[in-house]
Amino acid sequence: MRFSKNKGFTFVELLILLVILFLLTAMDIPNYKRGGEDRFGYKRKCFFNILKIDGAIEEYASATKEIIKEFDDEIQIKLVKNEYLKEEDLVCSRKRGKYHSFGDLDSSDGFIYCIEHGNSQHQKVIPKPGMTMSEFKEAEERFKEAEERKSQEKERAELWRTIRLYTYLVSAIAVTAFYIYSNYLSKS
Repeated sequence: MRFSKNKGFTFVELLILLVILFLLTAMDIPNYKRGGEDRFGYKRKCFFNILKIDGAIEEYASATKEIIKEFDDEIQIKLVKNEYLKEEDLVCSRKRGKYHSFGDLDSSDGFIYCIEHGNSQHQKVIPKPGMTMSEFKEAEERFKEAEERKSQEKERAELWRTIRLYTYLVSAIAVTAFYIYSNYLSKS
């Protein structure tokens, strides 16, 4: 058995190692992209403000025995004046827009929403002026169906992407093994 005096790696071996490292990195990149959707926390802060507004309305209504049907400027002034809310809780953190109400807040159908982020229950379906509650619920159902289809397509695409990456990885390992084995045979 012959041994080479050069104990370093050949260029091809280093190249194959780089390919394997590249493939391993490529498999992990989608995990980093998922965090970008709300990485600054604007949506969470907005939903938290909506929860604070809901709580302030309930506290104010129980303290004053007043029935609040909508979240308008008059109610906002009352909530801030009586210290149920701070002024900064009344604006969205991202666009600096105000919050609005849809439907009757006294009923279970009514809710407060942000123009940009929606509401924690109704995230993407934002009511249009003049829209009835039944039209809103229909739009919400259509949106949920479309989101479900998108989610299934995305899962399918992710699965195929993962299969392709693993195929490339196995191919790179097979080529490396073949190269090492052929070097071993040529040396012996």
